[in-house]
Formats: sequence, structure tokens, C-alpha cells
Amino acid sequence: MKIVFFTFPYAGHAAPNIPLFQELLKRKVKLIIFGSEIYLKKYLIGDNVVFEPYPQYITDACKINTDLSLTPEEAAVAYYSYYYDEDRSRRREYLMADIANHFYIDYYEKLKEFNPDSIMYDYNAFFTKKIMSKLKVKCMELNSNTCEPESLIKSKSWKSFISNIVANQVKESSSLDEIITMNRKMHRLYKKILYQYEIDDIEKNYFAYHCPELQNEVELVNPSNIYLGFNLPKVPNCEKDGSIYVSRGTMSDTFGVQTLLKTLKSLGNIDAKIIASLGNNKAAQAIINEEVCPDNVKVNLYTDQLKCLGNASIFVTHGGITGVRESLMNMTPMVVIPVNFNDYQVGKALEKVHAGILIEKYPLDKNEIEEKVNYMMAHVNEYRDGVNYIAEKLRLRWDEFGVNYLLKEIY
Repeated sequence: MKIVFFTFPYAGHAAPNIPLFQELLKRKVKLIIFGSEIYLKKYLIGDNVVFEPYPQYITDACKINTDLSLTPEEAAVAYYSYYYDEDRSRRREYLMADIANHFYIDYYEKLKEFNPDSIMYDYNAFFTKKIMSKLKVKCMELNSNTCEPESLIKSKSWKSFISNIVANQVKESSSLDEIITMNRKMHRLYKKILYQYEIDDIEKNYFAYHCPELQNEVELVNPSNIYLGFNLPKVPNCEKDGSIYVSRGTMSDTFGVQTLLKTLKSLGNIDAKIIASLGNNKAAQAIINEEVCPDNVKVNLYTDQLKCLGNASIFVTHGGITGVRESLMNMTPMVVIPVNFNDYQVGKALEKVHAGILIEKYPLDKNEIEEKVNYMMAHVNEYRDGVNYIAEKLRLRWDEFGVNYLLKEIY
């Protein structure tokens, strides 16, 4: 059997698939994995796995893009303008289609010759759409994120995200009604682009590495989606030491870096040791180094996140589901400060089961961040009950579905 896997080239997206890859290699399946080689080759060894680097135009489209020259206001506009600026949103849709077309031209013949039995791909790997539609083999979408509603405009959470975060953060943004109208236009444009670029609909199966309890507005998500669950072994030699861990994952934009900086500056009066990670973003390090962080905050370019979460009492996070899953497995409640809708959804789900606190008042207020973190520290045991509830749901789901379910789908 032969399988192609298209990763989204960030370690957090690739990591949940490692148990599946390892099991496939045990079964002598031939794998071609696009992207994430530096991370994955530590876990996947043997003649049956071939790592194919993405071309530069894919890497450029996905890379960290931190512009040190932007003011906080300019960074917010650059980040959120796709929600309300129709021209910019339109250009992005065509750019993504161009990249998908370019990737198809460069790799279709090579993959046709490999003749895979199936293709697996990360939900975020937008550049794979045309090549998959032309190869006409079984396709499996593996989502390392939370799932988006099939219709955003039916989502109460999406509307509150637009109203509470986007509209408050960027004063020049449009009204909610105008953004809804634009969203409908972009949906029609997307269908037009698929036709123009000869991208056919593909029959695919949907899988996600979480559970219904961690999915906000689960009733609005594609009902054919299979929740696989998640599990991690306990990190050895870790004990809760009263520290706070702060990370926004692999920050790929200036607004995320500036949000982290504002968060760290809000924690100076917290009576705890605070460890912060910059997600290996050297541009972020340059920005942070120019600022004066509180004495109780230790900023690291990179951390052993699992160990930090094993020791920490609470986790201050953007709500990226990779870190959230790891935090749940390490019994660490969260304060969630999201900037995008997927992370906002995760915060909503955690708050619903009392596993976390969501901050959704923007622009961010130093006093509110301090207040919410102090409240969590004072009630950490109550929130740990909610964390334990979700963690157990993830493990049970993994035991019932997980890799074994995927293998049945493959074979």
C-alpha cells in the first residue's frame, strides 16, 4: 500500500499524526510525507518513508511573517482586515488558488507515477486542493484544529468573535451586518474560483484529533466528521510548582507577538514564577528584547512545553488546540487570550466545561488579564476538575477511535 500525506508545515499540526505514521510503517506501507521533515524524522525511520520538502512558494505562504516595523494598530489592521476588507480578501482567495494551481503543475505527474492508494492531508493545507481533485483517489482530511461551522453566519460564536474582538480591536472595520454580507460574497467567489481553476469537488472523509466536548457549537459542524480523541503519556518527573506558563505557540504574525508582549507586561504583580515561550520566533525575540518585562517573567526563545505544562499550575495561552490538548493531558487549567476564530472557539469550549477562562474584551486590558489570572490561581483546583473531565473524554475517545479507527478506514 502507498499513501501520500500533505502536512501543514508546523510541528503542532504534524505531531498528532505520529502514532498513525508509526503504525503504517510497521505494516510496511510506503509513505511520502510533504513538509515537517525536521520534526517528523526524529520519530519516523526506515526505507518506507520518504520526506518531500515543499517548494519555496509553499514555504513562503506558510512561514512566520513578523514585521518589526508595524505599530500595534497597524499590526491589528494587517491581521484582521481579511474579515472586513473585500478587496484584500478577494486577492487572498485568488492567491491561494494560484498557489494550489502551481503545486498541481509541479507535482501532479510525480504523484500520478507514485500511484497512491490514498491521500491524507492537514485541514490547513489549502494548496493541495487541485492536485487531490485530479488524482481521484481516496482522500482523508485529518484536522489538528478545532472544526469550523459549516456556515459561519449561523454561528453565534463567530458573530460574538466579530463583535467583541475584531470590531473593538480595529475601529475602521465594518459592521457585523456588512461583514456577514461580505462573507456571503466570498463564499460565492470561492465557488467561482474552483470552477475557473478546474478544481473539482472531491469525496473525502473528515477526522479531527479532539472530542465533541472540546468542539464549540458541535451541532453546526459537518455531521460526518469523526472525532478521534487524543492521548499523551504523563510527563515524567513533573510536579505542580505554582508556576505559570505563557505561550502563543508558533506566532506567525506581528499582532500575535504584540499580544504576547502585552500579556507579559500585565503579569508583573502576579505572585508566581512565570515562564514564557516565544515559539522559536527570533523576530519576536527582537521585539521582546526591546521592552522591559516584569522581573518575575522569564522569557525563552524555546521551551520544553510538555515539561513546563507538567510543572505549571495554569497555562496562559492563545487557545491553539495543540497546546490546549497538551495542557489538558497535564492537568493544567487555562486562561485563553485568542486572536483568531478557531482559538476563540476553543476558549468557549473550555469555559463551558469550567476548564478555562476566556478573555474576549479587546483591545486587551492589563487589569482584566491580571484579574483573570489571579482568579484562576485562587480557584485552580475547581478548574482542574473541568480539565480532568475533558482530558478523560479525550482519552476515552482515543481508545474507542484513534489510530485503530483510521487504520480501518485506510484498509
